This record gives sequence, C-alpha cells and structure tokens, in this order.
Amino acid sequence: MNTIPDKPSENLFKIYVPLIITILIIPVAIIVGLTETQKRTATEPYFAPSSTPEPTILRGPTVSTPTPLPPYTSIVSGISRDEMISIFRESILTKEQNKYVLYRWETPVKVWLRGQPTSSDRSCANLAVGELTQRMTSTSVTISENQGNFVIYLLPKAQLSSIKPDVNPTSIVELFPEYDLSAQTFTSAKLLISSDLSQEGRCLELRKYLLSGLGVHPVTKNFSSTNYLSLNSPSSAIPYGPVDREIIRILYSEYITPGLTGTEITRRLSGQQ
Repeated sequence: MNTIPDKPSENLFKIYVPLIITILIIPVAIIVGLTETQKRTATEPYFAPSSTPEPTILRGPTVSTPTPLPPYTSIVSGISRDEMISIFRESILTKEQNKYVLYRWETPVKVWLRGQPTSSDRSCANLAVGELTQRMTSTSVTISENQGNFVIYLLPKAQLSSIKPDVNPTSIVELFPEYDLSAQTFTSAKLLISSDLSQEGRCLELRKYLLSGLGVHPVTKNFSSTNYLSLNSPSSAIPYGPVDREIIRILYSEYITPGLTGTEITRRLSGQQ
C-alpha cells in the first residue's frame, strides 16, 4: 500500500505553530516576572549601599568679637583727651607686684552712715552720692538706711578705735577698703570720720574719701584746684569738680575693666583696642 505523504501546508503548521507560541509566551513570562519583583521589592525594607561615613568635625563655641569702641572724648573744657588720660591714669592706678593696675567696684555700692551722723551729714552724703551715681554706667552708688557695703562712721576721734582697733590714734579720717585680689575689685569699705571736725570739715572729708573709696586717688600733679576736689575745695556746697566727675565717668564706663594696666588704659581710651 502506498503511503500518501503529508501536505506541505500541514507540515509547516506543525513546525511553526509551536515556535510562534513559544515566542509569544516568553515576553509575557518576563513581564509577569518583573511585575512580581517590583511588588516584592516595594514591601521589603530598603538598605542603602554601605559607604564610609564622613568624619565628625568638632567645633568649639562661637566667640563673638566685641564691637570696637570709638576713641574716648574728653568733655572737660580746656583739657584735651591725652591730658585727661594722663590725669585718669595717675588718679586710679594702684601699685601691685611691681606694676600698676586698676581696681573698681563691680557690684552696686550701698553707702550706710553710722555712729552719730547729723542731718547735715546725711544731706552731704546724699548730695555726693547723687552727683557720682549719675555718671556711673557699669554700676551704681546709693544711700542705704540699714545696711551697706560702704559704711561711713561719724564718731568722736576717741571712739574710732572701737570700730577699727588698728586706726591711727592721731587720725581724724581713715579709709579701710577691702579687695578681691584675684578679681581686682573692691568688695567693701569702711570710712572713719571724726565728728570733732566742723560740719563743713566733715562734709569735705566725706566727699573726698567717698571718691577715694570708689577708686580715685589724690593727684600730685599741678592741675587746677578749681577742677579737682581731691587737691582743694573751697566749700562743701559746691559739686564735685569737672575733673572729678570725668574720672568717675571713665572709671565706671564700658572702656574700663578691673585689672587694666596703664598701657592698656591708654590703648582703650585712644581707640586702639
């Protein structure tokens, strides 16, 4: 029996149909696989690729640079800045360990009158304190009625030793300041004034030594007596002289800090900070 061979079209169909199906299925499988991978990745935690961390830079505290002060200007008529700086340096510097440094009060000064002060003594103290405090910006000086760190005793000369046993028995006035040597500041003061003096004499001594207790020393140069109370004052009724007031204004201003030397004072007041 003769076998009839398959028709060409049937043979082609058997060969190409499976091939076509395979070609169609593979892309579909790839697409489905990618979709599943994306779904799985979306639900899994993300781990960033490891890298070497940057070193931590340690920085110190930020330090602000203070705004330089303009050169000091003297407000005393007829006295230049350089002359006023010279007067100031001589009147406030204290010798300490072979150098001269500046002391001043950093806390409020409370003046307390004790002993046997008269109403005139109190008026004198009120006037002096009022004149000084209005020129001080870094601290203040006020009158206290029941306590204070600047105590003024007005007693007969024979009784002054009851307050300070080491007082000179011939003295009619003595000032005993207390210091903080490390901070170079005043912490307290006692002023002993003999009530045996006349009323005007007590007032003059009170005004002069109150100024001294704030850090102003008598000046030895030949400056005008009408300008500087610590040299001479004709009357207890007049205010502090212009130079006195200016020295206090400088001493308790932002130009000055405790412990400055003469050279540092000149540089600051000249605007060379």
